[in-house]
Amino acid sequence: MRDFTVNVISNKEGGKVPVYLAGQVMVDIQQIIMDVGEYLTSRALRIQKSMKRELLSRFVLYMGADGGIVLDTAVDKPEVERFGNIVDDALALTESTMEAMGSGAGGYWMEDNYADAFYRKHIIYDLVALDEHMSAFPECTLMFGPAGSPKKFGHVDVEKLYSYVKEKGNIGTGAVVGTITASQSKSKGTRLSLVCGDEKVKLSFADGDSEKAALALVDSGPVIIGGQTVVDDEGNLIEIRQAGGVTPAKTIQFQRLVASNGDINLTNPVKAVINYTPGTWNLRNEETGVSVRHPTWDAAVQAFHDQMVFLWTQYADDDRPLEGEEAEIRDYIKGLTQ
Repeated sequence: MRDFTVNVISNKEGGKVPVYLAGQVMVDIQQIIMDVGEYLTSRALRIQKSMKRELLSRFVLYMGADGGIVLDTAVDKPEVERFGNIVDDALALTESTMEAMGSGAGGYWMEDNYADAFYRKHIIYDLVALDEHMSAFPECTLMFGPAGSPKKFGHVDVEKLYSYVKEKGNIGTGAVVGTITASQSKSKGTRLSLVCGDEKVKLSFADGDSEKAALALVDSGPVIIGGQTVVDDEGNLIEIRQAGGVTPAKTIQFQRLVASNGDINLTNPVKAVINYTPGTWNLRNEETGVSVRHPTWDAAVQAFHDQMVFLWTQYADDDRPLEGEEAEIRDYIKGLTQ
């Protein structure tokens, strides 16, 4: 697991650190890592909003025995530990984000590193809160990062970040899976929307060809649409601007498997065939026979990953002589990281 420490020190020789500040910094860092971890998990799963809380338990932090505020995560998962640890990635991104924001970088750095507007805005607010708490005690300094070479947290340009949030805080980029529906308006003619779970999302197309491609796919099954994703303050997708790249969503590939008991970086991606009937999403992996059905896209994806990770724990280290279908599944599972 990645080495990550947090230590609040006094700038005065023999000085003391207020317990309030040390405790508040721990809470602030916990919130940042939790939000960064949730962002990375949502991107890996290709889900849109609803995430099982068990997926976030790995980002809970604990105090170490010594060395200031040394934080450790409860993420030791022997069955998958060798093949990836999304907590390491979250700590690395947290470290680079704190370094950039503490050096006065603004919202456009955040935009380059966080495509999802909902998480990006929350992480900005997390960092502003951390800066405000440290600024209230100028006699103290926050050090963070690897224990052998910690970095100093500087000052966040709060005004620059708030200006960015006001201008573009709810606008991100990405591709969304859903179904296209059409409604008629006397004043505006045919209006297309993307249905994602319980949400009906407004579509504003990049050009006429993209709109024609979407119109041809009305009520034809699941599609993938890319563009600028606009969310409300609760994270609900409300609009896709500059929508384009409209294609039928027949399959989807995952480069990382993520479940509550661990995650696995893949050399060869897992492919799932997508089927949709009103009220039911079905994801099926042809090579293993894993098939899940759920009312929402988010629930189906998470169940699919749970099943694939379960198979991984059964077969990845299995060298028994096997025959037939079981041997084929074992060979496929092993081949995902080779």
